[in-house]
Amino acid sequence: MVVRRYFYVDIYLVARQVATSRMMELTAKFPQQFSTIAWKAIFTFLPSDIELIQKKHMELLGPIDLIISSWECQGFSATGFGEGLSDIRSGLFTDMVRLITWAQSIFPMFGYVIKNTPCQLDQREKVQKHYMLVKHYLGEPLLFNVAQCSSYAHWLCN
Repeated sequence: MVVRRYFYVDIYLVARQVATSRMMELTAKFPQQFSTIAWKAIFTFLPSDIELIQKKHMELLGPIDLIISSWECQGFSATGFGEGLSDIRSGLFTDMVRLITWAQSIFPMFGYVIKNTPCQLDQREKVQKHYMLVKHYLGEPLLFNVAQCSSYAHWLCN
């Protein structure tokens, strides 16, 4: 597989700097699959704030093969207050679903990977109620240990 184009959206400068570093590492390790041409417009084509992305941006991207995304997990985290999607930090969930819905309407043959905390293991009522809503929009999650993805850490996530 060859990555043709890669874009990254994050309002935080430090996160964008980390992404740039990771892109350079990937290019060095897999130059045939992930060239610098694939990510030359990594931060310039789309607004850095997901809330500002419009359907016209998605249409201008051209074919999308894969969206990889997440939203703040504190609302669903076992160490949080159990507010689920009501947690102010979970607000980007609706923006993420909006982009995926637009992508599905424009490019029906694409996939998405969403990472978040394993909220199906949390028994708090509000978390379970909001987890069902997340499943409604995104489908059944796959629970796995991130160590299976060459991570040095061991924790469960969806």
